[in-house]
Amino acid sequence: MSIYSKFEKLEWIGWQERAALYDRTTLKMTGPTIPRLIELVKPRATDHILDVCCGTGAVAKHLLPSGANVSGIDFAPDMIEQATVSVPSARFVTGDAQDIPFEDGSFDAVLTNFGHYHLPDPDKAIREAARVLKPGGRYGFTTWVGPDASKGFRLIFETILGNVDQTVTTPAAPDAFRLADETVAKQVLESAGFGEVAMETFRSEITCAPDDFVAFLKAATVRATFVMKAQPENVQRRIEALLREGVEMFRQGEVVVVPMPNRIVTATLQ
Repeated sequence: MSIYSKFEKLEWIGWQERAALYDRTTLKMTGPTIPRLIELVKPRATDHILDVCCGTGAVAKHLLPSGANVSGIDFAPDMIEQATVSVPSARFVTGDAQDIPFEDGSFDAVLTNFGHYHLPDPDKAIREAARVLKPGGRYGFTTWVGPDASKGFRLIFETILGNVDQTVTTPAAPDAFRLADETVAKQVLESAGFGEVAMETFRSEITCAPDDFVAFLKAATVRATFVMKAQPENVQRRIEALLREGVEMFRQGEVVVVPMPNRIVTATLQ
């Protein structure tokens, strides 16, 4: 059993719970990157493309104008149900990014929009993407920049982790931001058989009313939320108060604009 099995279960529960609200919450964070990700992968009308960790089908929906044949997988059945309704012309199946349910060489391109962040073994998911790609196939994924270079994640992580009850344990989880390191990403991709690895930073942000930031964070994220929910009620209230106080540094008039940069990584299967 993986040391991250409890983490994986909490992720599954979290995304099942958020499927119906995903487009109104999480997609506000993850959606703006999609057009650029697709642009870099250069889809063609003759392509068969796989969207891994597809959520409610936002990437598939953006791919429709290309004329490509699009499939999507996600481990959360409720996400697949939402995607099937949202993009009926695509094919969606419940599946594991680390054990993709398609034959070798089935696709011309594979995309993953912020999926690796939620996986116990992102490197295995990258090897699986390589397996289902045809030689010369294109791969693209997005990943969040960590607290060292993201003011938004710095606020979230320092506030939560700096104020938790140290006697409360939470499930072990993999490094959330490892693939945002260009050297690491290149090494992992090349080990999986990819070349022509490129990375660019994409500016994104959360915009909301200051009083709505905590509610948005709890509705839109799983990893930060399950850490908070594990805390005693008084600790949760303190963390939430500190988040509301801290987000004021990003105020622009009536809203806060919280920087949440990410990186877009592309590669070609050799």
